[in-house]
Amino acid sequence: MGLVRRAVVFLMVGMLVGASLWAPQAQAVGKFNKINHVIVIFQENWSFDGLYGLFPGANGIANAGDAVKQVDKNGQPYPTLPQPVDTRLKPAAPDPRFPANLPVAPFNTATYVPADQNTGDLVHRFYQQQYQIDGGKMDKFVAWSDAAGLTMSYYDASTMPEGQLAQHYTMADNFFHAAFGGSFLNHFWLMCACSPVWPNAPASLVAQLDANGMMVKDGAVTPDGYVVNTSFTVNSPHPPTITNTALLVPQQTLPTIGDRLSAKQVSWAWYAGGWNDALAGHPAPLFQYHHQPFAYFANYADGTAAKAAHLKDEGDFLAALSNNTLPSVSFVKPLGPDNEHPGYTSLLRGQQHVADLVRAVQNSPYWKDTAIIITYDENGGRWDHVAPPKIDRWGPGTRVPAIIISPYAKQGFVDHTQYDTTSILKFIETRWNLPALNARDAAANDFANAFDFNQEVFPETGYGLSGDFQRYWHMHGGLPIFGFPLDTAKVENGFRSQWFERGRFEAHPENKAPYNVQLSRLGADLLARQGRPWESLPKGDPQAAHYFAQTGHAIAPQFWAYWSSHGLEFDGRKGKSFAESLALFGYPISEPQMEPNADGTMVLTQWYERARFEYYPDNPAPYQVLLGRLGAEAKP
Repeated sequence: MGLVRRAVVFLMVGMLVGASLWAPQAQAVGKFNKINHVIVIFQENWSFDGLYGLFPGANGIANAGDAVKQVDKNGQPYPTLPQPVDTRLKPAAPDPRFPANLPVAPFNTATYVPADQNTGDLVHRFYQQQYQIDGGKMDKFVAWSDAAGLTMSYYDASTMPEGQLAQHYTMADNFFHAAFGGSFLNHFWLMCACSPVWPNAPASLVAQLDANGMMVKDGAVTPDGYVVNTSFTVNSPHPPTITNTALLVPQQTLPTIGDRLSAKQVSWAWYAGGWNDALAGHPAPLFQYHHQPFAYFANYADGTAAKAAHLKDEGDFLAALSNNTLPSVSFVKPLGPDNEHPGYTSLLRGQQHVADLVRAVQNSPYWKDTAIIITYDENGGRWDHVAPPKIDRWGPGTRVPAIIISPYAKQGFVDHTQYDTTSILKFIETRWNLPALNARDAAANDFANAFDFNQEVFPETGYGLSGDFQRYWHMHGGLPIFGFPLDTAKVENGFRSQWFERGRFEAHPENKAPYNVQLSRLGADLLARQGRPWESLPKGDPQAAHYFAQTGHAIAPQFWAYWSSHGLEFDGRKGKSFAESLALFGYPISEPQMEPNADGTMVLTQWYERARFEYYPDNPAPYQVLLGRLGAEAKP
């Protein structure tokens, strides 16, 4: 009886909440003020086309046009793709898993190498990437790659763990990594929108260019003293094999986003997988020293209080989610095995790791006001068909994926707005009213188009309502009839849909309201799953009141008043017509009988096409009839 009473109280509260939530919500004074926690997950080395060139609604491979064509360094077209090279071999050699005569076109890697296995790595360096882009023609990726035709390969990650998240939330398909080249430089651009400087760097590390700007000798440092390729900090941690400090990058002093946040007393941390072990002198085999950009700065040098306060281990991030210590801004940098980097880890393992991090956030008390940005430091040497915009000498570089996940993110949305890595800085600066670091982040777009702050977000489940589903939910019964949303709107079986505790909405924009949203036949579906399809159930008495020949059942007397007094709203008239009730619940598809409810209590139950009625005679009216949680039971 106690459980039943709690159900009644829930429904009574639900009626009040459902009635009040429809009132238009006032926009926060600052456009991102409903976001109190930002989490950036920074993965490794994939272009957009390399993962999401087949993503529904995105600017993908089908739009590549002439960018598919590849020419050698002399401008001569390749007749076929050179056989992909496995750079893991010493020396590197053609990878026998791939054919030697693939056509010059993007090809699906999974045909030859499953996503849970490794391929070779591909060169991704400052000068080489600029030559690959070739002034926007995107036609020299093969020519300047050390992995030959592998640069044209892709996986279809649309249904992988991160791709599934993107289908629920917002995929940005016009996001570029901020600077040409590789991981080292782009980690700096994530936190300072800057390129580090090394005056008087050792000559052996300095690149040499000819009069036309073409590389004669590659190097980590430009001729005018900027560090653009992998180098290591004079601070800890750095590879123990480097004992000559003259070969280590000196302390950097330009302002960072961490400095800006600290000045405004906004909490933040950089969480790196394997950080504690690296500091202790026993780094994991795949710990990447050059993925720790704050460690290069004097403000976070060895022995500083700021280093201890802000540079932490990824394990501390997971702990913070559960012990109420999550900072306002978190940067999460997974350890090598989990970062998706080709050559030393598999794509699928890293994808699952990110999905696990997102799930941990969603299961925490922080989810209700959090925005998660998943993106990649750079393209990892893989081809993409979209020419990057030309902003300055540093970039942006090639297009990479970016996924925005939040209760307030637009649902099932592809955002075509131009972004780059500095857009993350701009987003943080806008939210906490911080001054820009320089002209690049000041001019960047800030993800405003990825959010819909008019959504109703329910803290009980962390999911929201918007658009036609929001209007339908309120107009036709709200919380007592449909319950809370259990996920975001997404495409299922070709239709945009959303699950609720007691139902599933399916969008049909080709129809006029109210038929633009239709309810799934969850009652019939669940009976079929239970091995008792409604067509096989015993039929009722045709002489009974409220009998329906269409299904061979009558609505039980205990349920008639409820069925006939609730329904969709078709005509705006007071009360519910037969057609309106039928549209909401459907026909009865079983006889009333005693069945266990979700708590195991035997109650009088009757199934309908789109509902299950349960009878509790000891409850006060009008709560003697309660609806089963068919959505929660049927949701995959």
